[in-house]
Amino acid sequence: MTRIITHADTTGYAPVDETWCAYQDNYDGPGCPCGKGATEAEAVADLMEQIAEAGFALVAEERAA
Repeated sequence: MTRIITHADTTGYAPVDETWCAYQDNYDGPGCPCGKGATEAEAVADLMEQIAEAGFALVAEERAA
């Protein structure tokens, strides 16, 4: 089962509108979708949009903290 991992960048280096990132637990580097957003929900929505556009398979829409 594929999970969605989310985390906030607390370093202060990320732009405000990209504070959160979301990716699948099978992320394999460049070329794999990685959602970004000002909130966790925006990052997950961005990831889901990228997955849909690229045709990547997502088995489950679970988030792991």
